[in-house]
Amino acid sequence: MANYRSDRHVIRPGVGNLNAFNPFIPKKSKTTNLHYEHAKLFSPQDIRNHILSSRKILAVMDSWQISNELGKELDDSVYTVLKATFGERMSTNFFMLIDSMYGAHVRIVQETGQSLDDVKATVNSYIQEIEHRQGELSTRVMLVFMTKVICRIVEEISVNKSGINELKAVMQDSPVILAPVHRSYADFILVSYVLRACGVPIPAIVAGQDFSRMAGVSIILRRCGAFFMRRSFLGKDRLYWTIFNEYLTTILCYGDLPVEIFVEGTRSRTGKSLPPKRGLLKEAARSYFECKVPDIKICPISITYEKGLLKARTILSENFGKIHVHFGHVISMRDYCQQFEIDRSIHTLHPRHYGNDADPESHCVKQLSYHLIDRQRENLLLTGCALLSTIILQHDGGLQFDDAVAEVQWLRTEIARIRGDIAILGGEKDDSCNVKRALGLMHEVLRLTSDGLIVVKSEYNNSNKALKGSERPLLIYDAVFATAADHVVLARHRNKILHLFALQGLLAVVLWNESKAGELPVNIDVALENFQLLNKLFNDEFVITCDDKYEEAFHRAIRLLRESNVSLNVSSSSIHITSEGHRLVEFLCELIRPFIVAYWITCQYVLTNLDGHLEFSLKASCQGAQQLAIDYINGGLSKYYEVLSLSLYSNAFKALHDCDVIKKSLRNDKEVISINKLKKHSLIMIFNKLAEYGNLKQHEKSKLPVRIYSKY
Repeated sequence: MANYRSDRHVIRPGVGNLNAFNPFIPKKSKTTNLHYEHAKLFSPQDIRNHILSSRKILAVMDSWQISNELGKELDDSVYTVLKATFGERMSTNFFMLIDSMYGAHVRIVQETGQSLDDVKATVNSYIQEIEHRQGELSTRVMLVFMTKVICRIVEEISVNKSGINELKAVMQDSPVILAPVHRSYADFILVSYVLRACGVPIPAIVAGQDFSRMAGVSIILRRCGAFFMRRSFLGKDRLYWTIFNEYLTTILCYGDLPVEIFVEGTRSRTGKSLPPKRGLLKEAARSYFECKVPDIKICPISITYEKGLLKARTILSENFGKIHVHFGHVISMRDYCQQFEIDRSIHTLHPRHYGNDADPESHCVKQLSYHLIDRQRENLLLTGCALLSTIILQHDGGLQFDDAVAEVQWLRTEIARIRGDIAILGGEKDDSCNVKRALGLMHEVLRLTSDGLIVVKSEYNNSNKALKGSERPLLIYDAVFATAADHVVLARHRNKILHLFALQGLLAVVLWNESKAGELPVNIDVALENFQLLNKLFNDEFVITCDDKYEEAFHRAIRLLRESNVSLNVSSSSIHITSEGHRLVEFLCELIRPFIVAYWITCQYVLTNLDGHLEFSLKASCQGAQQLAIDYINGGLSKYYEVLSLSLYSNAFKALHDCDVIKKSLRNDKEVISINKLKKHSLIMIFNKLAEYGNLKQHEKSKLPVRIYSKY
């Protein structure tokens, strides 16, 4: 990222941009390679017609004899009907397209007892529910509208020229999957805008079905290339899943557009990467595993917002700074899979509609999904808002402007030690200018007082508000939420750089607490055991490791601390932090501690409310833990307002379930949780360890214990 300025290509908002960058490329590609010869037959506009036409084959399915994948045997009478219907368009690829749909139809008829006509009608309705209807006129209107909006709210949009050129090159001969980060609802529109402005075809975009229910919006999205999928299938409708998979495969293998999927599955509301959802990636990779295509190219896309698009009501009256879209190095599916023992020939031994998911293939897709998340985060730029927010959250009561500049400069130096000189989006070499710019962009949550003190705006307002009589409880409650709202915004900015410190931060917490603030050496087995516990608890929170490789992560964390000039004496039996590097270790501990407190509150809620045979819905449990956090903040036990974020408790309950200390089940299609009686001692151990690492002490106003001592 050191060559950010020399490699960037600026797309300046404005109506003139449409003609200057020729965003409206010809509708038909002039390419004559094999991939686009198939695309001529299966263009996105004709996908629905071809899949629906395949129903004509089902009308004569009784005469169709299935053999293996090497060929299809048809009776002469059936062949005559098909030849008359499709003419020269009939090809091996067409039969491969309908093969799994045929198998699904047969199974549905056999299992449900529905008539074939009913199944055909269901297929028709599913395709209408899923399909996109991308059109040039609709796309043009949408881009003109986007240009006018961007011109009002964004200073500039930039891309890396090398990434665009590489993407153009690989699109000539292979199907392409675009995998952008997902931090805003504007992500997929922004990617389409940038691609068209750079002369690249707009992709077909996989979107959640909830968008299809929005009147007006769904029509626009469909016309701009979005096709919709249900967010949950619950195993009840295999026919829908089969139809959707065939639709995705058809667009990917035989379409003339790249396919855009979000590996995280949904939008991240916290600024951090979410654990990857592998369903779509797995189905896309299946096309390669089953030899439908010789290769698939995957392009990770990183989007850095200088200021996140948070408040929709005031979006047109705010300045959201600059946006940088980085197209990473393209990943070849064929090259990536060489490190795994994958035998693609096994898929020729069974009919395609049986669906064989080999273990090496599933493992490969899992590793690939985490690899994509890492590649996305590697190419994110720093922002002044992220740096300043990180510093402000660690200083209660605010920080003088000059001190904030010095702290930001120190933080940039520490980041450079482990990741090199990462550019600051919209920033300058002078950190004083970076802090001033960040204050301007975050004026809703930060305030610079007349005496040069940077404070959280809600804290400053609350400190100057008089509370009287009966109004006091209500005002205090409102003040907590007002302050928490500002802290959550700051935490969202801070989380953009959290991945740079998360792994070594967990180790720093263990070593700092076990060594009594660096005074004593720590047994290396104890350090590894406790690091493994924290790693398992916070793996989804920080997206750290894959496949439980905790020992490798432990040694990588040691290496990262040493690269940051933290002096560690490591022997075969112990590990010790020397005096050098204490400042960074304390910073890392404070960075991780709010998450530890939130998870400790979750354990407290489970032990207090779910003991016995009680069950609560997951949503109610998250809200209950949040209310408990409010009580702790009012009682003075916690100073971290960001722990009121509901997403923290959702992740915490999932982590406790992964540790097998709570159980999840479905009751009337609602997810409920209960304590695992057999693992209550493990839950108490986690509770006490988090209390120790969170530096939590019993407060005189609190009736709930900080630590629990039991017979276990």
